[in-house]
Amino acid sequence: MRKKYWVIIAIMFVSGLFFWLPGLTALDFELRAGLATLVFAGSLFVLEPIAIQVTALLIPIALVATNLLTVEEAFAPFADPVVFLILGSLFIAEALRKHNLTRKLATQLLFYSRGRPRLILLSIMVVGALTSMWVFSTAVVAMLIPVCLTIGGRVQEPEHRDDFTRVLLMALALATTLGGLSTILGAASNAVASGVLADEITWTFLDWMFYGTPLSFVLISFSWFILASTVLPTDVTIETEHLYPRDDDKPIFTQKQLITLATFLGAILLWLTSPILTRTLPLTRGLLESSVISLIAANFLFTFEVISWKDARRVNWGVYLIIGGGLALGNGLVVSGVAREFALLTKDLLAFFPYPIVAALLVFFSSLASNSVNNTTVVAIFAPLLLGLSADLPYSALQLVLPMAFGATFGFLLPCASSRMALIYTTNVISSKTMLKIGSLVTIPLIILTIVYFYLLFYLGWL
Repeated sequence: MRKKYWVIIAIMFVSGLFFWLPGLTALDFELRAGLATLVFAGSLFVLEPIAIQVTALLIPIALVATNLLTVEEAFAPFADPVVFLILGSLFIAEALRKHNLTRKLATQLLFYSRGRPRLILLSIMVVGALTSMWVFSTAVVAMLIPVCLTIGGRVQEPEHRDDFTRVLLMALALATTLGGLSTILGAASNAVASGVLADEITWTFLDWMFYGTPLSFVLISFSWFILASTVLPTDVTIETEHLYPRDDDKPIFTQKQLITLATFLGAILLWLTSPILTRTLPLTRGLLESSVISLIAANFLFTFEVISWKDARRVNWGVYLIIGGGLALGNGLVVSGVAREFALLTKDLLAFFPYPIVAALLVFFSSLASNSVNNTTVVAIFAPLLLGLSADLPYSALQLVLPMAFGATFGFLLPCASSRMALIYTTNVISSKTMLKIGSLVTIPLIILTIVYFYLLFYLGWL
């Protein structure tokens, strides 16, 4: 029998123990069912004997089987507005990919850098970060990897060619991840955390930006400085003369590129101004919710044949399942009482510390966990637990969930940390050892800066 089948059998056995073990049978049925579901889903997520997208589909089945939720309640999170917000952004990303807009912007910036290594590095990071604010960051990495490989191949010194390419690829993963921190759209972990917060407090697209965008810009700047000062080969010659050839008989942008740009920029403008427009215009309530705007933009692209349904099949539909499964698991942990019990077990420990130390612990441990487990999994498990904890501590759900979600962003050490790291690893240019080396240089300063950031927010009364 294949190894993965033994792993699945072992997971089912251990999950059953958490339900039937004599020492636990004194607990409420719902609590035992919640523990068993948490062990079952968490083990499948971490060990990955099957794809995590399939694991996400098993979560509602487990919640129904344990009688924690009805069928309607278990599958409702898959229709959560944040799921459709991400789904619409994936269609926008496909339009950008199909019509080479992100690559076009990157190659223009690289051309104007005139072969200067630090400016080339900055160009890749700026394009990756700005695009990942509005488009799912994994899609941006996939679009820009060919640009990094092309630039690296133009290094004239063979002994530096691979090193330069490796730094560009790591910079791309860093910039897109940190740029994605700016908005809910950037990563599935953001969407899961945002969905959990929206169930507890009034929480909007702009609320996330208020906290995420300033930190994102600071972290990206420091990341560029660290990479440019330490591991980037600067004594190299890069040929850029023919990188961006121009044909004066052709327009700078095609018609479909212009439609894509207009749709993309229009969606961004509506996401940013929707609270003001909702208050001032006599519109149907909810019409300018961020998820609705995302789907309107996607439908616009389909209507004007910028993308087709054939193109849509290229979209990473698995993200839809992962977010829905993560939110469903969160609901199950709350309903079963597991989140509440976790709060009771840890409240005395955390209540002993002032908030800056609590935030530091959350950032540190979530970043540590996300380097061995996919960051979306980390957020899906811990966000609802922290939500339950907030009821028994003098700290709000926002003060607990946000540092954990931000800390989970810093998965830069191993290929398994995120889909972005996995993508650059599959180029076969960068090894896991190099990832660990470069990632360590950047991760520790970023963690420190994030802890300081939450310290300032708390004492300024903004959190």
